[in-house]
Amino acid sequence: MSERLNRVSQLFKREISKIIQYDLKDPSLGFITVTCVKVNSDLSLAKVYISIMEDDKRKKETFNTINRAASFIRRLLANRIRMRSIPYLRFYEDKTISKRQRLEELFEKINKERKRKGDF
Repeated sequence: MSERLNRVSQLFKREISKIIQYDLKDPSLGFITVTCVKVNSDLSLAKVYISIMEDDKRKKETFNTINRAASFIRRLLANRIRMRSIPYLRFYEDKTISKRQRLEELFEKINKERKRKGDF
């Protein structure tokens, strides 16, 4: 990724995080963290990866709400960032945190089992 695209991605990540935190007032939104933004080379599309720390039902609700708010977020970005055009936003769930938690639980279970058997 070029240095310019990297800077634009970081700027979008910071501003989208602020918008979600301070400007979206929807009660169906859960706890959202913007983990990464990837902007394509022609700046027409930004893939926004979010982590949602909720149960499955609430996670789905939150994801649907954030996708419905994509055009609103884009409009606010246009007011905050001086660019010729603001890319379309697509939100994707970043599952790395939940996968990491699952792996940590499995390792903890293995370690407890080893200690119980006396292998450790």
